[in-house]
Amino acid sequence: MSLGQRENAEQRVALIRTLIIVGILVILSVIAYFSGLGTRVELLRDWFNSMGYWAPLTFIAVYVLSTVAAVPRGVLTMIAGSIFGSLYGIVIVSFSATLGAALAFLVSRYLLRETVQCILSGNRKYENLNQLTEENGGLMVAFTRLTPIFPFNFLNYAFGLTRVDFRTYLFWSWLCMIPWTIVYVVGGETLIRSIEKGTPPSSLIVILIAAGIVILGIGNQIRKKLKGVKDHEIREYPPHA
Repeated sequence: MSLGQRENAEQRVALIRTLIIVGILVILSVIAYFSGLGTRVELLRDWFNSMGYWAPLTFIAVYVLSTVAAVPRGVLTMIAGSIFGSLYGIVIVSFSATLGAALAFLVSRYLLRETVQCILSGNRKYENLNQLTEENGGLMVAFTRLTPIFPFNFLNYAFGLTRVDFRTYLFWSWLCMIPWTIVYVVGGETLIRSIEKGTPPSSLIVILIAAGIVILGIGNQIRKKLKGVKDHEIREYPPHA
């Protein structure tokens, strides 16, 4: 497969996964609306609210531990806005996700490097990520965080095995996880309010679709930038030189 074909394939995968993420959120919103799932979510929210001033610290601790343990954190992200409000929810989730990603990176690089290498050995996704990151570290971190080509937990540990600088990884991870954090937190709060009011979450569906398109567009621009950098390197350093 040529470089152009591979890039087109990766772009199609990114589009499909973005649509899947948006689709899952839409399906969950409909299921929650008709099944009474909101009652269970409300219990979890009330449990955090009962902690008073300890609620943010408890939420952060649970979120960070879940990230390091590679446990899904979707429910926590979606109820954050309902617990703390959209603004504080975004801030808390952003901090928690970044801290968790940083710890997973450090564990992979310094504590469990051989174990993670053994697990990812022969994984084509990791090999492609490793090669591209070595050439364009910051851009690759930004691209993969914005465009869901690779799973979040996979990236946390896989980047620890690459040569990307920790500060570069931390900054671009934090910055480029914000758009999806906003989608999940605001979308989650909107969903819960819709369930509590007994109204269909039609506005949420429109918001999620629009946000997915915007985020995918930003990721596509970074992909073009990556391609431009690579083309420049090929012209500067031709194979026969």
